[in-house]
Amino acid sequence: MNDLICVFDVETTGLPRQHERIVEFAAVLIDLDGNEIERFETLVNPCRDVGPVDIHGICASDVLEAPTFSDICGDIAQFVMRAKAIAAHNLPFDRWFLNREFEREGIALPQMMGFCTLSYFGEKLQKACELYAIENDGNWHSAIADAVATSRLTALMIEDEKPLLASEFQTLHYEWPSIPNPSGTRCTRTTVQERRAARPSFVTKVLSSIDHDNEASDSDVLAYLELIEEVLEDRIIDADEEVALVEVASNLGLSKQQVCSAHEMFLNDLVLAAWADNILTECEKQDLAKVACLLGISEKTLQQKIEDAKAHPVSEQGTNAAKKCKDDLVGKSVCITGTLSGTIQGKKIDRTTAYRLSEKAGLIPMKAVTKKLDLLVSSDANSQSGKMQKARQYGVRVFDENVFWSKLGIMVD
Repeated sequence: MNDLICVFDVETTGLPRQHERIVEFAAVLIDLDGNEIERFETLVNPCRDVGPVDIHGICASDVLEAPTFSDICGDIAQFVMRAKAIAAHNLPFDRWFLNREFEREGIALPQMMGFCTLSYFGEKLQKACELYAIENDGNWHSAIADAVATSRLTALMIEDEKPLLASEFQTLHYEWPSIPNPSGTRCTRTTVQERRAARPSFVTKVLSSIDHDNEASDSDVLAYLELIEEVLEDRIIDADEEVALVEVASNLGLSKQQVCSAHEMFLNDLVLAAWADNILTECEKQDLAKVACLLGISEKTLQQKIEDAKAHPVSEQGTNAAKKCKDDLVGKSVCITGTLSGTIQGKKIDRTTAYRLSEKAGLIPMKAVTKKLDLLVSSDANSQSGKMQKARQYGVRVFDENVFWSKLGIMVD
């Protein structure tokens, strides 16, 4: 075995508790001179809610196609086994999660020699790197970028101890348990982005299914619009919904022009509803951009619709639409899942606040998902939380949190 150190970092669903999981693992092998030997990185499907997206930047949709820890525990173990010691910035935190994940697989890792750069330098990772002029290769709280930065701090940490460590490493021996064969499976943030870019949008699929120029009736266009509204309540279009939209557009006999016009009509109505209070918040802008992207509408067209709305007095249509949305939800039961991302006047909307606002708007807060629940609200409809899984199973309506607050007329930053 070479005199190597495995410097690693994990992004997680939360703090060290039994039910929390790793959502991203990355590691770097370095020698005692600080030379990088090899890297390892992958997203990990936690089979539950991904936790604080605002910290690690990993959405539920990012991990849908990622391997579970069970899939890659052999790969990770084999990588770590090549080293004589491990290192991390806040080693107790990262080691706890790694040990816990392996324990779930019935594997007890040996207690390897460890180096904690947080304890040594006494600063958070970003601050420590700034103090020692260490550049970050990516974004902070990306596991691979943090692992690489930590490896460079580790090299500084052991610089004066290399001869002693080289001697000590010769005496180290670990009894490794039997581990599964490596799968070779990886799914990084980059591969997720590449897959999305290569995947044809549902708009492309709809338009490619149309081979005629005849136009359907206005009532058929309205029927298609109603389906669009229903599908986009959670701000995702899954595979089944894609199929349904393609089939409906085809069965109704819509032309390509009618499909594109319907999408613009839907977006325009959202812009009018958002501008009904003469304010367009950052949250509303992000939501409009998400819808435009889903419907294959360019950013330029969206901006033009926003400018058109701002250039004219608030329309009665927009005001009435906003009021109708709120009235339609009064008396409905609602449950919240996952960590909400919205803020009101800079203050995070926690679950208690969300339920209080819902109740004030005339809804009935529920703490659990049952077959009688009317609405489930989430910051990401791709969440794998238990509540989301039950909601899908029971056919409960799922709302993206921005859609929910908009329908209630609650201004979110």
